[in-house]
Amino acid sequence: MKKVQISIFMVCGALIACMNKTEVPATPIFEGTTEIKLSSPSDAAGLGASGSFLYSVPSEVKYLVFGLFNAKITTSGKTVTNPSAFVYGSRDGLSDFVRGQQARSAFHSYNQTTKDFDAATVTATCTPGCYWAVWGYDQYGNITHSSGQRQVTVP
Repeated sequence: MKKVQISIFMVCGALIACMNKTEVPATPIFEGTTEIKLSSPSDAAGLGASGSFLYSVPSEVKYLVFGLFNAKITTSGKTVTNPSAFVYGSRDGLSDFVRGQQARSAFHSYNQTTKDFDAATVTATCTPGCYWAVWGYDQYGNITHSSGQRQVTVP
């Protein structure tokens, strides 16, 4: 009987450890915003050749941006403080943008000069690791929602 109890405790402990590993606590990247939940890929995972990033979009978000950075995302208040690390992304208003899902094959290069995405799509690559996040605006152009950031490898 003791062996069974020990095994049950070990299994329960292992399950909790696994759940905690995939359930990364998310602190929104922008201060004072409501969290957008990221679904897939999990933190420090790789994205396959035909993979997509998945996340939830609250109904009150009117305008959404997906960003892929080649370094950890740093912010102050509601401003990205390392915009030179912002390399790929997409947003509402682009014809191939799908809310809640960002296909690897439908990225746009981020243009540092125009502070917007280029029209042409690119297949993103980012190794050994990049960081991704999503943020949303209300109908007045205020950032109201943001996700935490996750590290990802996009070979």
